Amino acid sequence: KIILLIGKDLNLAKTFRDYLANSEFTITHLSDFNSALIEIQNKGTKDIVIIDIDSEENLKSIEASETSLQSMDFPIIFLANGDNYDLPKRIEHISSFGVIYKNSPKAVLLSSLSMALKLHNNIQALKNRLSEKVDLLQNILDCSSDYIFVKDKELRTILCNEMVAKGVGKKASDLIGHNDL
Repeated sequence: KIILLIGKDLNLAKTFRDYLANSEFTITHLSDFNSALIEIQNKGTKDIVIIDIDSEENLKSIEASETSLQSMDFPIIFLANGDNYDLPKRIEHISSFGVIYKNSPKAVLLSSLSMALKLHNNIQALKNRLSEKVDLLQNILDCSSDYIFVKDKELRTILCNEMVAKGVGKKASDLIGHNDL
C-alpha cells in the first residue's frame, strides 16, 4: 500500500519510513501541499494520504483545496502533535479517517493505517451497493406510466420518473434538486 505523507518535517518522513520499513506500506513524502495535490490528482496512485496539520500554511492549503480533498477516492488521515486532541473546526468537515499523533507508537500507527484502509474499502462497497439499488429503483419507476415523484421539506424534487419529466418537458435529471417554480 502506498502512503503519501504531506508535510515539511523531513525527520518525520524518516521516522515514518523507519516505522513502515517491514510492513505492507510504502511511504512517499512531499513537503509542499500544492505539489502533492497536483500529484494526487494527476496520478491518483496513492492508497492513503497523511497530511501534517501542524503548520498554519498546511491548514490554509487544506481549506483552499476542500472540494478536491472531499472528492478523492482514498482515506485522508491528519497528523498532529500529541497536544492536539481535535481537528481544527475549520477543517473537521473534510472527509477524513481521523488523526494520528506524531508521537504514536509504531503499533498504533500501523493499526490506524490498516483500519483506515478497511473502513474506506467498506464505505466504497456500501456506496457501490447503494448506487446499484438507486439505479434499480429508478428503472422500476421509469417503467411505470404513472407520475411518480418525491419532494423534500423545501419542495425540491429528490426523485421522479420519466413520466413526470415528460409531463413538464424536461429530463428527470434536470428536475432533481429544483422546486416547481
